[in-house]
Amino acid sequence: MNCNRFVSLICGLILAGAAARAVEFQTINECVAGKAVVTKEGLAGKVVGIDKIVPSLKCKVTLDGTGKTESIIYWNLSAAGSSSANPARVVAGSYSCVTFAGIINHGGRVEVRPLWDVKVTGANTYTGSDGKPGQFTYDASAGTVRFTSGAMKGNVASYVSRGGGQFIYKGESGEIDCGLDKH
Repeated sequence: MNCNRFVSLICGLILAGAAARAVEFQTINECVAGKAVVTKEGLAGKVVGIDKIVPSLKCKVTLDGTGKTESIIYWNLSAAGSSSANPARVVAGSYSCVTFAGIINHGGRVEVRPLWDVKVTGANTYTGSDGKPGQFTYDASAGTVRFTSGAMKGNVASYVSRGGGQFIYKGESGEIDCGLDKH
């Protein structure tokens, strides 16, 4: 996994699942004072500026509903009114998976999750980390992949277009993000 892919995967720790989603900020430079934004939880607010304590990661945002100013990781924000449709199909290729263990700014680390890696081989087929074939269904209107056979059978993921294609699995212990490898 090259450095750029690693950075893309970290930036890919996002929520997804709605038929149309807001386009998440791609860099801290989008945190411009006065810009109307929406958080990943759907809360509206205005950017006050970049957080001086963590200037490479967080924006200061005053939330409309409470008037409270919070420090929010930039990729959990989007410009108010922006949206992008779900991809029409799952892109063929190899997907590598990571998760973040811990709390940002309070210790933690990115962990590789190779048992979740898949290679999409066709419109509804894949090879799991065990090397065996499997099948999935993709609902483009919901942006949801359901694995129906093979190593990933029973798992459901959101599928987004970020980075060329990305599976996002939600669980009790957090989120696993699997991004399309760039060759």
